[in-house]
Amino acid sequence: MTKSEYQVKWYKENAKKRGWYLSYKCAMKRCKNKKHKSYKNYGAKGIECLMKPNDFKALWFRDEAFNMTKPTISREDHTQSYTADNCRYQEFDEHMAEDVKHKWG
Repeated sequence: MTKSEYQVKWYKENAKKRGWYLSYKCAMKRCKNKKHKSYKNYGAKGIECLMKPNDFKALWFRDEAFNMTKPTISREDHTQSYTADNCRYQEFDEHMAEDVKHKWG
């Protein structure tokens, strides 16, 4: 099994149980890792991840993301950083529809 195949398998098995942690790791990478493909849209624009893992976990349960088909973390104000007051979990499709509306008006 390749590393990529292993990562996909691990994600599928653990996303429902620990999706909040995966969200945390991904947000940190987008904001801090200059080599990440999305850094230009986050870290390079001054977006920071100011939340700790427990903040993501609290939002996960507050928003009942464990009941969602494909939960994703979303920032209410796209110009602001990841903070508990600015973030929520929502369905991926809903998030993408809002993102398109935000980018293209």
